[in-house]
Amino acid sequence: MRWKNFWHLVKLNVKITFGLSAWLYYYRKKDRRFWGGLGIFAIILVSIAPLFYLYLRMVQETIQNLAGTGMEGVVITSGAIIASILVLVLGIAYVISAFYFSNDLDFLVSLPFKPAEILGGKFIGVLVSEYLTIAPFFIPPVVIYGLNVSGGLLYWIFSVIIFLFVPVIPMVLASLLVMVLMSLTNLGRKKDLLRFLGMILILVIVMGGNFYLTRLPEGQEMEFIMGILEDPDGLISFTGRVYPPSIWITRALSGQTPGSQLSNLILFSGISVISFGILMVGADRLFFQGLIGGREISAGRKVRPGLLERKTKARHPILSISIREIKILIRVPIYLFNSVFILVVAPLALFFPLLMGTGGMDINEYIGIVDPDLLILGGIGFFGLMALFGPALSSSISREGKLFRISQVIPIPPFKQILGKLLSGFFISLLVIPLVFLAAILYIPWSLGEIVLISFLGFLVAFPLMGFSLLLDLIRPYFTWQNPQQAIKQNMNVLFAMVGGFLFLAGLGWGALKLLEIGLSITWIYFLIGILSLTTGTLIMVALFKIAPERYKRISL
Repeated sequence: MRWKNFWHLVKLNVKITFGLSAWLYYYRKKDRRFWGGLGIFAIILVSIAPLFYLYLRMVQETIQNLAGTGMEGVVITSGAIIASILVLVLGIAYVISAFYFSNDLDFLVSLPFKPAEILGGKFIGVLVSEYLTIAPFFIPPVVIYGLNVSGGLLYWIFSVIIFLFVPVIPMVLASLLVMVLMSLTNLGRKKDLLRFLGMILILVIVMGGNFYLTRLPEGQEMEFIMGILEDPDGLISFTGRVYPPSIWITRALSGQTPGSQLSNLILFSGISVISFGILMVGADRLFFQGLIGGREISAGRKVRPGLLERKTKARHPILSISIREIKILIRVPIYLFNSVFILVVAPLALFFPLLMGTGGMDINEYIGIVDPDLLILGGIGFFGLMALFGPALSSSISREGKLFRISQVIPIPPFKQILGKLLSGFFISLLVIPLVFLAAILYIPWSLGEIVLISFLGFLVAFPLMGFSLLLDLIRPYFTWQNPQQAIKQNMNVLFAMVGGFLFLAGLGWGALKLLEIGLSITWIYFLIGILSLTTGTLIMVALFKIAPERYKRISL
């Protein structure tokens, strides 16, 4: 590897990842977009402040409860595990987007750069962005532990070094998994689908392994717990089974002697450096193979004799737009991964603890004491949450990028295109129905009629959320992304849609609970939820239809 070229590519990718050049330009020109961006950042900080405060309280109380036992370091272990799993799970999508779908890849490949230099530069660019991901989860336990246990100068120096290395190993693992996956599925007409299924399989294995390693042995729960508590290092070792490097991190910061701390720091940082070296070796063998395979186009099937002479029936424009939207999601694994991820993997994260065991607690007994009406309202809210967190509509226009000019000139009125996009969102939401059936079969005693009610009202609740998401993306589309991942992850419309939708759902839930408290019939509550959702969604659609023609004309690329 030529380090000068590598360093130039690192600087380039960091600038692209954070848009530094653009923000510097906006600042110098005193553009409103610079101050608007600062305002958005402030809104994000304010919105997550309550959750961050609860996390701080939880860490502080854990240390206080474990004071004097020698187990206080478990908060560092837990923080390292949470941060590393987030990097691994989110990193898979980031890596596949940056490594294989960036707009600058064709240009970089044509230059005299080695595969390791290109991939290494992009890896560092993604890695820098991951520091923002891990900071809220890893820094608080380290700081609170240091303040409570009176960490010395060596503790704080080691903390900084460890923070820089924390995301390296999970990012390397995500990168290697992605490169192997891309190289193994670079042939055939269904390679995009195979890649998507491969990413889902990886995440399911990660979550399944996590729950399997942390479950308590059935029938021996108390004995196992007592064994952990009798050993000062037992709780840290048990918690760290999910991710062994977290044990090295903890011992490097909370070890009994400076020598023990230093040896664990060297072990952790050394493994991180070696893993990066393995990635660079793998780049020369796997990177171009997966990249070229991703650019290959399968030969089309031969047209059967007489097929062109047959009369064909044109689809309705709204249905055509909807099918086009779904095809775009399917053909770009990053879009499919991000838009359907929450509808497939996130609910599995809820079901896995139930399937793998709950540490002695009978989940059926717990559900049995919950009011059946609340369970149904919870199912309706689940529908809304799935529509809320899926960014398919809040990035629908932005994802078109420079190709939006095609939507501006095709002979389909903007309001029909809007309806087609909205219809695609409803098609995606259909994936929630099997999850409701699964919950009913496994745990919640919903009848078929209740499932139909949940699905019907769930779609009504999702209606205004989808319309609001699409309205935001129409008003302020984001077209300047450099890779597909940025079209979603750096698109503030996705965040605004989530915040606005959450407020709407919170308002509905609060109102429903208040009406239950005053004794209003649950039937009337269902009716009011449906009417309010339908009315709100209709008003949003009126706004969409009114501004869509003008926005389609005025948007310039």
